[in-house]
Amino acid sequence: MEEADALYALAPETFVAARNALAKQLRKESRKLDATTVLALRRPSAAAWALNQVARTEPALVTRAIEAGVELRAASEGAGAGDPSGLRAATKTERQAANEVVQAAAAHLGGRVDAQRSALLATLRVAALDGDVAGQLERGVLSTDHEQPGFGFGLEVDGSPVAPRPARAPKEAAQKKPTLSQAALRVVPDLAPDDDDAAGAEAEAEQAKVAEEQAVAAKAERAAERLRLKERAGRQRTADRLAREAARLVHAAEATEAEAQQARAEADEAVRAAGAAAEAVGRA
Repeated sequence: MEEADALYALAPETFVAARNALAKQLRKESRKLDATTVLALRRPSAAAWALNQVARTEPALVTRAIEAGVELRAASEGAGAGDPSGLRAATKTERQAANEVVQAAAAHLGGRVDAQRSALLATLRVAALDGDVAGQLERGVLSTDHEQPGFGFGLEVDGSPVAPRPARAPKEAAQKKPTLSQAALRVVPDLAPDDDDAAGAEAEAEQAKVAEEQAVAAKAERAAERLRLKERAGRQRTADRLAREAARLVHAAEATEAEAQQARAEADEAVRAAGAAAEAVGRA
């Protein structure tokens, strides 16, 4: 939805107000499902917002960083399989491409860039592993930063090459969902989640309202369908009655026609008899 994507070009402190205004406008346009989707959007973290701006103004930098990350991942997997020959060169290329994105992000973060550097680098590297994150980043619609990948990658946040680490156990991985970093909360107080919590409650309320309206609409449709069936049955009964009446009239007409034919035959016979009688009288 282009209107929703445009929200991520705004400054974080204006995101919530603009989002709510857009949802209100969509409701006025009877686009209630779109309005509910918009209300569920979360204000981007500082790192995510900065990356969005780089993706919108200098997309080639972001594309190059993601592609370098993909190559580094392949080199890391090769090293894990016993062939480390390409790891160092891939590490250098990825580090340079990622740092170029960080430098571009500094134009948007200013003095906050140092506090956000780890989040910026980690999110770029996650984009090399996760197609969904890469797609959001390239469109400039990221809502959160992501943690440094723990395996399948050849370097840590500081760029030093390391051997790939094993995957976390499923339970631990489930507990490590990406969240807004505490550093971002300290550096940008207005990014505290209060507004997002309120937005979540508003989104739930809107969803409940939409569900209630859909239920009412479904009930009305069922009532309308019952009325249509009742009217159709009534029309069918009327048609059947008229058909029976027509059949009766046809039968009556046929009977009357038979009687008329009999009467004409009898009349013809009477005429012949009268003619014969008259002829007999003439001969006498």
